[in-house]
Amino acid sequence: MKTIDEELEADAIEQTVSDDKLDKVRAACAAARDLELRIKDLEEQLKGTKKQLTDLRYQGLPDLFMQAKISRLDLEPNGNMPAYEAKMKDHYHANISTAWEPERQQEALDWLEQNGQGDLVKRTVEINFGLREDKLYDKTMKAIAKMPWLADHIKITRAVPWNTLTAWLKERYKNNEELGDTDLRRLGAVVGKVVDIKPAKEK
Repeated sequence: MKTIDEELEADAIEQTVSDDKLDKVRAACAAARDLELRIKDLEEQLKGTKKQLTDLRYQGLPDLFMQAKISRLDLEPNGNMPAYEAKMKDHYHANISTAWEPERQQEALDWLEQNGQGDLVKRTVEINFGLREDKLYDKTMKAIAKMPWLADHIKITRAVPWNTLTAWLKERYKNNEELGDTDLRRLGAVVGKVVDIKPAKEK
């Protein structure tokens, strides 16, 4: 049978072990917290760096290239950096964003259809079947053309893939069929210049 002193000593040892484990857990949690904060900081830095590069490629460099009246510039090797080449080219991009207000999306899609570009628009017919509507589903599969009872179940959406719209915009400008600023804004379109900087091809 343990004496009171022995029991107190055993409790103290157990408490020390327990505190030691908690310290390790606390330290691990703190390390995880620090890593999360570091990741957020690095992501913010990366976001800012990407924006700087985008601004330079789409605004700063094209302006400088046009001022210098050049479309290409070669960068010689420097230290560990290989040779690079910078080329200015036309830039086109258009996107009727799903993040826009529905009214703005519809206005853009209507403009395309009213201006003979309805074939660019992707139309989706969605039919929703709920609980205990198996019979309705069977009828639809057998006779999809007979729609009167489906009126409340049909949803029709329109959209244009950004790459399709961009290709159309590029082709239009290649054919000297430019759009006004209002129509460009309506279609979420940008027309300008961009400078690509890539490692030079080995000769």
